[in-house]
Amino acid sequence: MRKAAAAVILAVLLGGCSSILKSPSNDTYPYRAMNNNCSCEHFTTADPKVRVHYDFSATYKVDEKITTQISVVVHNQTADTLDMSLGAFRVSSRNVQYRYNNKFVPVTITAVPPHDERTLTLVGSAVTQGTGNPWLPIAGEEMVLTLKGLRIRGRELAAQTIQFVPANPNFSDNR
Repeated sequence: MRKAAAAVILAVLLGGCSSILKSPSNDTYPYRAMNNNCSCEHFTTADPKVRVHYDFSATYKVDEKITTQISVVVHNQTADTLDMSLGAFRVSSRNVQYRYNNKFVPVTITAVPPHDERTLTLVGSAVTQGTGNPWLPIAGEEMVLTLKGLRIRGRELAAQTIQFVPANPNFSDNR
């Protein structure tokens, strides 16, 4: 009887804790690139005229606010240096207000040598911390990355625009 009473008291005390006090999660979740009939975590595209291709991926985590990391691997398969000194990127988010949301920001890598690659890593957190459920902005979120201003031999390469939609672990995704 004593053990049963202790178990009931313990269940009452601990039963509501997980729903009341949720510890911050270190889990990261992927964005899915939604381009060219693709719904994929890693998206590869190429310049239509020059042998330069790009690998795009993005992840996010939700604690008190949303933090996103975007990775762009730029592969220069030409015999010339890829000039990125005038390059810029823009991240436009529908639901998450990042510091530079919808503004072009200079690329931090100045060049990619011939037959080499460089990785751009962009990390941003929401500038406002909501008072409610931090997962709400993920529902219906759409993030668009635009990369422009890269040049080979003084000629500008085609701008790259990638649309990302977050995979939401709170809902099943049957795509």
